[in-house]
Formats: sequence, structure tokens, C-alpha cells
Amino acid sequence: MKAFVLNGDERSQKLTLQANIPFVELYKKARFSYMTDPATNPYEGDVDLPRNEFYQRRIDEGRVSSIKNFIRNAILGEKANKQVAVLFPTAMLLAANSERELRIGDMYDLDDIFDTNEPFYIVDGQHRLYSMRSLYEDVMQKDMFNEEDDEMVLRYLRNYRFNCTILLNFDLWEQAQVFADVNFNQKRVSTSLYYSIYGMNYSSNPSDWQRNYIFIAHSLVAFLNSHPTSPLLGGIKMLGTGKGFISQASLADSLMQNIKSPRGIWYVDPNDMEKPPVYKYMAVEILSFLSAVKKKFDKFWPVDGRHRSIICKTTGMGALLRLMAYLHLYKMPGNLHLALLNSKVSEILPEYEHFVMEFLSLIEPEQYRLFSLDGEFSGTGGKGLELRLFGEMRVLIEEPVRRLVQQQIVDINGIPVKVKIYEDKDHFFTFELSHYFQNKDQMAPYRPGSGAIAESIDHLLYKLKSYVNQVQPDASYVINSGF
Repeated sequence: MKAFVLNGDERSQKLTLQANIPFVELYKKARFSYMTDPATNPYEGDVDLPRNEFYQRRIDEGRVSSIKNFIRNAILGEKANKQVAVLFPTAMLLAANSERELRIGDMYDLDDIFDTNEPFYIVDGQHRLYSMRSLYEDVMQKDMFNEEDDEMVLRYLRNYRFNCTILLNFDLWEQAQVFADVNFNQKRVSTSLYYSIYGMNYSSNPSDWQRNYIFIAHSLVAFLNSHPTSPLLGGIKMLGTGKGFISQASLADSLMQNIKSPRGIWYVDPNDMEKPPVYKYMAVEILSFLSAVKKKFDKFWPVDGRHRSIICKTTGMGALLRLMAYLHLYKMPGNLHLALLNSKVSEILPEYEHFVMEFLSLIEPEQYRLFSLDGEFSGTGGKGLELRLFGEMRVLIEEPVRRLVQQQIVDINGIPVKVKIYEDKDHFFTFELSHYFQNKDQMAPYRPGSGAIAESIDHLLYKLKSYVNQVQPDASYVINSGF
């Protein structure tokens, strides 16, 4: 068996090899694994590797059965001269280690590269190998098909060679990154699994800032799923599967908005990422906020993993976390900011919880309309529905303490955009717009339909009018706040 060194880095000996490896060799040497939630037993069968150390998807037995039938039918179809059995033309990705020094462009015997006992770990393609292995074991037992077919299938499998690309001396993170890149570009994979892979480690490399945002969000989600005082204890579907009432991905998405956006309440500057940020205060805030929500709307909280409202569904939780950011930015007193920053342990902060409860009390009279399973926000409306729900909660919070001081219509690209400006009892100005905006050329996030006025009212209107040549109003969504 020969292997050709395609490319890579000769100094580190992180290389990519190409080889045609007999199925019978992979049958002996390949190792199957899958990532699991650390709270569960991660491996079964012949896999005896450390917990949570791999990144593949769990073997899907239904998919295995389908692939087995495909292999068998292709082989027997070739026997009957109906077709040529082209099984798996694309390369299977393997990972292995070697102490042999190799050069790019050279050919080597596999036996000279790898120790006899060196296993191959499957980076991508474990379903096809697992399926072939299962079929091989079936026909070896000779109790699945007629004898002539058994012999044909067995002979074919014993002679079959897999087209393989071998990642030589790649560490676990590098293997996982290849796996994620391949699968997210070529086939649908759970977004929660994606977050688990890219949330495995923190990188001191400045170019990895996007990966580090995922690491922080993933750490917060894992904390919420495991901390004994968390209202979400055991309720998050880590890796997108198993028990739980909200997915890891949807929660991480909502939290990450506050980490990577310069306007986020926990913004982490990508230019200051040499070491992981101290995000304990983030955990204290989210933990205390959710504790307040659960206490105020306890009858709507899931029981035994079953939803009783939309509060812990994607729409409800996304809107509530937007509300958390809104209260943080526009309502939180300075002494409470300091209390969060100086939190020493990841526990519920009573004064913050009380602060949130006061504002949730303003929402409470409308709780059935907002959160019930048959309410107006229980549909599947994506981010638009989430934003509407947040807007409704914000209006309920602001309405008792603010007065309308000005209303105008501003023409933007031929669309009349209504602007309402309010003043609260502390002479703090806020605005509402009848449309949302997005700078599509720069891929900027949606400009909210509400917010604070940092400068004068006239300056706000000037900024809106200056958007004419930059931004298109999103007319598909008009906020429902009395316009």
C-alpha cells in the first residue's frame, strides 16, 4: 500500500497524504467515536477513548441501514451486469500520527509510515465505513442472504479499497476544524454540534477572534446547563440532541449578540483577545436574569421537559435576552453595574434579580397574550417574531413612565417612516421607528426600530435622513406599536 504526500508543512510534519486503503485494513484499524454532552456516557462498544474528546456526529442507525442496502444492491447489480458498482468515489478523511519524517511530493509505503498498532481516526466518512463493516459482518454470518449472494458480496468487500485522504499529525482541534468546514459546506449538520466544535478551545491567535466569540458563548451555555442554581439546569439540548427544551445553538446565538457587537452589553474587543476574558460577571447576569424570569412567570416555565409557553422556545428566549440587554443599557443604575463586575462567584445576585423583577411586573398583566402557546407570538416567524415580542415587552415597560413629545414622518427612499419620540420621568429620550433598517452592502445588523437618543432630537432626525443613500428600509416588517 502506497501513500503520496500531497501538501502540508514539512517543518511541523502536519501533512496531507493520499492513499487507497483496503477495507479489510480499515476494518481492523479504524476507530469510531462521537462527541457527547460531558454529563452523559460518551462512548459505547469498542470505543474506549477519553470523554468528550471527539467531534463526529453520533452514528445514525437508520442511515447505516440505508447505506448497507445501497452497497449490497450496487454489488449485486454489477454481478447481474445491470450497473458498475461505484460506491464511494469521494475521499474519506482519516487522521493518524507518525514519527517518520516525510517530504511533500514523495511516495511511501504505509507500513513504513505507521506503526503496526497505530489506529486511524475517522474525520469524515465514518457512516460509510461503519455501514460497510456492518454489512461485512452480516455476510460473514451467512444468515442474511442466499449463499451465492453472500459469496459475491464478501469477495467484493474483501477486495474493496477506500479512496482516503490522511491528515498526518493534525491535533484534535485541527481535525475538528476540518470536519466542521467539510460538513458545513457540503451537508447539513446540527448547528449546536458546530458550536461545540468551535467552542472547544480558546485561541491566542488574533485571527481566531470569531472562534473565540463562539468559545465564550459556548462556555456560558454549558454553565447554564450545569450550574445547580440555573433555571436551565439540564434543559439545554447540548449538541442539538437529547433531553432539553431549548437548543444550545439558539441560546448561543442570542448570547453572542452581546459579546461580538460593539453595542453588546458584554462586548469583547477582537484586538484584545490574547487571553480569555473574565466572563464570570456575564454568567452572574444571565443567571440572575433568568432566575427573575422564572420566578415571575413560573407557571409558564417548562415542567419535565415539556413546554407550557413560548418562554423557553427560540422566540421567547431570544426576545427575553434582548430585554435583558435593553435593561442593562438603559435602566440599570451604576451601583448595580459595579456589583456585577465585582461578583466573586457564579451565583444569583439578589439585588440584580430584584431590579429585573420590577420591570417584569410591568409585563405581567399581558403574560398570557405574550407567552401562551396559543398567543399571537407562538407561531414560527423567525427573528421577525422575536423582535416583535421584544418590542411589545419594551412598550409595556416604557408606557407607564413616558410621554409622547414628538411625532414625525421622514421620507427615506420613497418610504414614509414614522418616528415617535418619548420622554420619561427622568427626561431620558427614546424613539420608535415604524420600519427596521439594514445596510445590505456592509452586512450590518438590523438597526432596531427603537432605542435611546444619545444626542439631540434634531440630530436623530438628521441621522435618519442621512440614511437615504446608505440603507434600505425593510418594508416587510413594520413594528406593531400603534403606528
